[in-house]
Formats: sequence, structure tokens, C-alpha cells
Amino acid sequence: MLRYAGQQTLTRIPGEDNSLEYIPLGVGAVIPPWNFPLAIMAGMTVASVVTGNTVVLKPSSDSATIAYKFFEILEECGLPKGVVNFVPGGGTEVGEEMVQNPKTRFIAFTGSKEVWAAHQ
Repeated sequence: MLRYAGQQTLTRIPGEDNSLEYIPLGVGAVIPPWNFPLAIMAGMTVASVVTGNTVVLKPSSDSATIAYKFFEILEECGLPKGVVNFVPGGGTEVGEEMVQNPKTRFIAFTGSKEVWAAHQ
């Protein structure tokens, strides 16, 4: 996070004045798969947080316990309440609301085309 917050190296082109800034988007829906229950879930969640966003984390129903343990670790590390919000539940009910809600600014999703198409 500190590296991305600093000055970014850009290729200078004569006659141009360029800059690069990372801007937090807001609330993101993180919907990781069951088959890599910690690695992908942790990566998508923490990447969203270190770039200044808050997260609603809805793990696969098949890996909710692992995601909850990760959520507990984030709390133990001192992450402020409300930065990552753990919301277990079925994809049809919970996932659908998350991806359709107008307050959701981005979606971090890894899964099948069939699952994604069902939420469009």
C-alpha cells in the first residue's frame, strides 16, 4: 500500500504531462471460489483493502469456515470494524443482492461462467 501511495514511475514523452493515481472506489463485493479457500479469498480481500476500499466478503458455502477464520485474524490484527464484513450465505440469495446492489462499486469474483451468468 505504501509503495502504491507514493510517486509512480511513468515513461516521459516530450510534450506530455502525465500522472498516475490510485483512487479507492468504495464498497466491493468479494466472492471467492471454494477450490482455493484461503489463497484466492485472502488475496482478493486484502488487495481491495490496501487500495482503500471496504469489502463485503461472501465466501463459497463450501468454505465459509476458512473464510471466517481469516476474518477473525483480520480483526485480531486490528483492522477496524466495518472494513471487511463477513456475510456467509447462498449465492442465489446473498450473492445476488451483493452484485445487484447499487452501493456495490466493484466485484472481485472468481468462478464459473455459469455462476456469473446467473447473477447478471
